[in-house]
Amino acid sequence: KKMLVIHRILPREIIGLIFSILCTEKIPIPHQQHMVPPQITVSHVCSKWREIALATPALWNDVKI
Repeated sequence: KKMLVIHRILPREIIGLIFSILCTEKIPIPHQQHMVPPQITVSHVCSKWREIALATPALWNDVKI
């Protein structure tokens, strides 16, 4: 099967904006004691997403650990 690869369809700036919105949303996860920050999660999907996440300063303004 072919997978939809978002970084081949959308410009990096748009993906960075999507990541920023994702990281600012407060989505409660019931019974989750050790939630990984969304910035870390998106940066671990693949090398391209990591590049985009690291190149998006807004993601790293407010990281909760």
